[in-house]
Amino acid sequence: MDFGYSWNLFYGSFSSMSIVFLNFITHNIINAYKLVLFLGLFLSGITMYFFVTKITEDKNVGMFSGVLYMTMPYHLNDMYIRNSLGEFLSYIFIPLVFLGLYNLFNKNKKDWLLVIGSVRVDYNT
Repeated sequence: MDFGYSWNLFYGSFSSMSIVFLNFITHNIINAYKLVLFLGLFLSGITMYFFVTKITEDKNVGMFSGVLYMTMPYHLNDMYIRNSLGEFLSYIFIPLVFLGLYNLFNKNKKDWLLVIGSVRVDYNT
């Protein structure tokens, strides 16, 4: 038999279609994959920066936590060793879940961050 397993059985269309979309721009699938990895790493640091800056109201702590979040061993393991694209891209949306919960409990008007974060995390993992 040896059919292997289906890519879309485990990953959502967001992870695979982002590579396809960037392939139209770069005209090279390897460069598109590398660009998705770079953008995923950059956006995960940005979302963590906004989450920690909102809670602590200190941009230096937010910057430190964003860099620390981008260089977590499991995050880099998903990127370089496992090539687990769905798990890797879900790191973008995890801080949005906690930021949405923070806004929900503090009666802020940005409840939609919880929805965006939880839908994407649940869909990718």
